[in-house]
Amino acid sequence: MTDKPRPAKAKPSVKKPAKRTRRNKNPAQSLIGVFVLAAGVAAFVAVLYLGYVKFVGDAGNSDTVRTVSEDGPPVVGQSNQAGTQAARNQLRLNKASLGQMQGSWRTKYGAVTGTLTLDGDENFDMVLYMDAIGFERLVVKGTYTYDAENGIMRMQPSYDRPPKVEGANIAPLTYRPYNIIVLRKPADGNILWVPHIKEGHRDQVHPIFVRMGVQDEYIEWSPQR
Repeated sequence: MTDKPRPAKAKPSVKKPAKRTRRNKNPAQSLIGVFVLAAGVAAFVAVLYLGYVKFVGDAGNSDTVRTVSEDGPPVVGQSNQAGTQAARNQLRLNKASLGQMQGSWRTKYGAVTGTLTLDGDENFDMVLYMDAIGFERLVVKGTYTYDAENGIMRMQPSYDRPPKVEGANIAPLTYRPYNIIVLRKPADGNILWVPHIKEGHRDQVHPIFVRMGVQDEYIEWSPQR
């Protein structure tokens, strides 16, 4: 009896360690990531800067005009607040006499400062400083007549060209004649300019009201001492 051959023993299987897959680094994606990070940092810095500017601006903000040169606008106190016609009706006002309205005056609404001179020879000279340093200016001069009974002043500009001043941009305010109602506050001696409007007529509001943003209100002038 022959012996049967014994089956060979199976070798134990050895598990091969799994190969680590390399990440495919895309240079374009990496570059985009860098740009996104840089943009985020820049936006954050910009927000901090704007906050700083607002804080410093609010802390140093005032309603006074700082004179930076002899040719700049005069120093004026707090800005006048635009008052409606309804508010004007609550004031104790009188029609100004010719002598009461003559002299040198100043006013300020927002960033615009105005100076006005009405002399005894019925000549007027008006300058609007459109910014705090007096670079942008609007000027007008001419003659005026005053109807004291009705409190109406008519201003007739001259056609002279504006003067040239180094370091300033000067332009004419208007060459058209306009009527203005002039009232006076007995309490402080200030005078009020009110637009003279006739129903059915166009372009009756003097450009100074538009430039100062008070075309529907009045302008209050204080004596310039």
